[in-house]
Amino acid sequence: MQPTTPDARQPRPADRILLPHEEQKVAVRRHPAILAAPIAAVVISLAAIVIVASLLTLSSVTLLVIWLAWFVILLRAIWKVAGWRSGYFIVSAERILLIKGVLARDVTMIPMVRLIDMSIKRSAMGRIFGYGSFLVELTGASPGLHRIDFLPYPEQLYLEVLAVIFRDNTG
Repeated sequence: MQPTTPDARQPRPADRILLPHEEQKVAVRRHPAILAAPIAAVVISLAAIVIVASLLTLSSVTLLVIWLAWFVILLRAIWKVAGWRSGYFIVSAERILLIKGVLARDVTMIPMVRLIDMSIKRSAMGRIFGYGSFLVELTGASPGLHRIDFLPYPEQLYLEVLAVIFRDNTG
């Protein structure tokens, strides 16, 4: 899950999002730790169902309702995984993009010219599992995106983004 540079052999995740003159400098999926809560919900609810079903005598209708509820939790987790697989954090010389969504795409964009400050924040869990957050300060009345969570290799990614910013500003 290393940040990627453009490769002519593979389709780039930003091909439909970037303008014709823009070049993708960095593209990375968010860290899989973002999926911990929905996957844990599936596993914990399954364990609870097995324990309750083995300890209590439940009617078939009650069991059906319980298993249908678990199936909804499973579908939600599958939906979150699909969303994670289709989402990207992308940097070009002109913009920072956060792409989310499976059926409906949600693209959040930060123009580099509005970027005032960017810093890294890493929690204890982020240090253990290898993810962090970018805190972004923007100019203007409606600052928009302030925090981009669950980015893998945050120090390396931060340096790559800074290289794009300063390469663009120095000419």
